[in-house]
Amino acid sequence: MKRLYLFRHAKSSHDNPSLSDLERPLNERGVMAANLMGQYLKRRKMRPDLILCSPSVRTRQTLKCLKNQFTDPLSYEIVDPLYLAQPFTIMDILKKQDKDLNSVMIIGHNPAMNILAHDLNDGKNREDHKRLIEKFPTAALAILDFPTEKWKKIDRKMAKLDQFICPKDLI
Repeated sequence: MKRLYLFRHAKSSHDNPSLSDLERPLNERGVMAANLMGQYLKRRKMRPDLILCSPSVRTRQTLKCLKNQFTDPLSYEIVDPLYLAQPFTIMDILKKQDKDLNSVMIIGHNPAMNILAHDLNDGKNREDHKRLIEKFPTAALAILDFPTEKWKKIDRKMAKLDQFICPKDLI
């Protein structure tokens, strides 16, 4: 089984209009939400084998908040093509992952996180699937399990949506 964590970056700041989209940092609420989600993962002993992160400031800061919750270092890579990537680009990246990795986290952007989670999900987890369709808010996390041993075999409507967690669910 392969497990995919789709983690949308936390809430970013729009306070400085001179910054490009790539340079926008997290706002205070975003930092709190990213830390909360990291604490949830740690408590539940959910530790991805590898984190692939978009190069934007807000995704890298989301990653930093997540890493700060774990005492042992997390393995991660900054992957330039993840910045505002289309779902098919993310799928291509996932399919190239080493088969020895059992779990991968993508820290990225909407609408790709929402579209990809919906597209991969088999729809059998009705409650979380409905919430997922309605909205994929900042700092939300979709956890999908694939009944395969190879990343290159993952495909549409193949995954079971194990959980869909938003920061507001944890407060």
